[in-house]
Amino acid sequence: MARVYFKTYKKSFIGEFLYTFGDYFGIPNSDELIITKNGENYSLSVTVNKTFSDYEKKLVLTRRGILKELSYLNGANVIVALDTSNIADLSLLSKNLDMDIPQEIQKVFEFLDSFNSIALSATFDGYFTFSGIYKPENEQDARFISSLLKNQLSNMGYQVVVENQKINIYPSQIDRALLKPITENASFILSINYSDEESSAMLNIKTEILDNGNLSITGEFNNLAWFLEKFEELAKSYFEETDEEELKYEEDENWDEEYDEEYEEEYDEEYSEEQYEEEDTTEEISYSELEYEIADKIVKIFNACADYVRNQGPQEVTLEDLYDYGYIDYIPDNFDVKGVVMNDGTVYVVIHVDVSQYDVEPSNIVDILYYDNDIYSDIINGKISVFLYVVPQQE
Repeated sequence: MARVYFKTYKKSFIGEFLYTFGDYFGIPNSDELIITKNGENYSLSVTVNKTFSDYEKKLVLTRRGILKELSYLNGANVIVALDTSNIADLSLLSKNLDMDIPQEIQKVFEFLDSFNSIALSATFDGYFTFSGIYKPENEQDARFISSLLKNQLSNMGYQVVVENQKINIYPSQIDRALLKPITENASFILSINYSDEESSAMLNIKTEILDNGNLSITGEFNNLAWFLEKFEELAKSYFEETDEEELKYEEDENWDEEYDEEYEEEYDEEYSEEQYEEEDTTEEISYSELEYEIADKIVKIFNACADYVRNQGPQEVTLEDLYDYGYIDYIPDNFDVKGVVMNDGTVYVVIHVDVSQYDVEPSNIVDILYYDNDIYSDIINGKISVFLYVVPQQE
């Protein structure tokens, strides 16, 4: 067994590095690092010592156990859990480091900022879980997001459950008993394990806020060189397969173009203009009168929702509200309207329409809404779903 001990005085390199990335509580003043090697197994222990004001110490201690009750899939190959309560501060980091964060990444930060903490777990055979404890002030936002996720993921075989200020997403076919709660006082957890017939490797890292407010980082790992080699092989194999598929697609596409050209040259003279017109006519899509009627009803409800929010101000909207305030003459049985008000006053509305009882093609109604009315919609669980958002008017 070999051991390395390192300690700094009046200087905290690790603490200052973590401070740059959002660990703002307290002033780090020293580091203590211990690394132990036992065969191919390594373990490390880091303590970042800090000085606090009474107020800072009280704040940092409230973050102890912020990951507790988050769920992860027992036996997952990858587990990541982290404190996201101050993740919006990372926008300050981009300014400090003179970095331009892509808009897509900023939207991810905005989504995560709705939660105090999250946990993700995944297996190498394709299963994943998500668990998030949302901030109380973002309950409406979180429930609206979960409603959208439920509609999108149910077709993929996933459950979306909201309970006890927590959103859980997990595969429908697994036993919920396999979802294990985090019971540690950690503020960050990373766990990776992989094995095959040849060997195995693992990496575990955990950060924890101690009783005195100092930060503890513990970890253990083994056989990382082998794991990185395997990871490189898997990545290389994946990209080679992707390149082969793209190359095959390009070859097939080139062959189709060559064949089409030869076919057109050989048979073009055999077809008259009347035959071409007849073929074009048969390819045209025709919509039924009933499909146009349903699309018109959706447009009326869509416009009624927009008018209601603009006239009544930012608030949730339901079919009953539209009827009570005279925006519609009756409440259609096959319509469902849900709305939520975001923190900035923007109102999001989802209109679900069940057309299963009618002899219509839902995709035709989606086309009518888009091409004739410039309204975007989608088909989710067999229902037509229309999305509307109304931005608050500037005074």
